[in-house]
Amino acid sequence: MEKMRLSIEESRQVYEKHLCVDFPADEVKPFSTIQRGMESGAYTVYGFYEAGALMGYAFLFRQGHWILLDYFAVCAGKRGSGIGGRIFAQLRQALRPEEVLLIEAEKPREDLADPQDLRRRRIAFYERNGARQSGMLGWAFGVCYRLLYCGEPQTDSQVEEGMRAVYGALLTPASYRANIRFARG
Repeated sequence: MEKMRLSIEESRQVYEKHLCVDFPADEVKPFSTIQRGMESGAYTVYGFYEAGALMGYAFLFRQGHWILLDYFAVCAGKRGSGIGGRIFAQLRQALRPEEVLLIEAEKPREDLADPQDLRRRRIAFYERNGARQSGMLGWAFGVCYRLLYCGEPQTDSQVEEGMRAVYGALLTPASYRANIRFARG
């Protein structure tokens, strides 16, 4: 599978055609925010291709040695065939020793015991593919996430520090104060 760094226009096309469909509306940030990050060099978008067809994508935001996996998905119609694991392996292998990949996965609802719950499946996917759960929860714009990471072992405090650094760079101070919080959980 070929990993290609996408231009702003290519990223916009993936955003409009795939990301806005693949993610709940309350999790999708405006493309203008992504574009500003790309223009500053902090935001990178990769497309993963086989035989010229887009198989999946990853939107990443970097702050120092912390890298937020902001959006990651396999394209509709291509899911369930191992492509996600292959793409995630490429992302992990690209990490330098000092880098930590931070992952937000929606926290499973306690009132759902169904093992097929999508939120539980997402967390299980990341763990199967080498991510570790931290003991931290994060809330971003009202959505609660379980925080995971890849890289050298991190304490909960370090994971929180990384998430604070990422969101501190992504958002204005007022937006950060109003919309971001962390707690052990």
